[in-house]
Amino acid sequence: MNKAILVIDMPINCNECCLRRHMTDNLPEDWCGVNEKEVVPEANDRPVWCPLKPAPDKRYGGGTWTMGGYITNEFSNGWNACIEEILN
Repeated sequence: MNKAILVIDMPINCNECCLRRHMTDNLPEDWCGVNEKEVVPEANDRPVWCPLKPAPDKRYGGGTWTMGGYITNEFSNGWNACIEEILN
């Protein structure tokens, strides 16, 4: 199956999450709209079962010497370009 990326601001807890849903006929009063688990409104942190993963950080440094005698940083440049493309 193909994968998709949804970029949202990372919530501190379930109360701040835009994916949180409210009461329906067959689910608890507050529930996660991604995996349909019950949300505890009083929680201060995201639960361990939360499906959201933080975006990776940019990388800096770690260049290598080339045959021409100068330092390049292709891996970090490519990594950062990919991160910028996803987040912007």
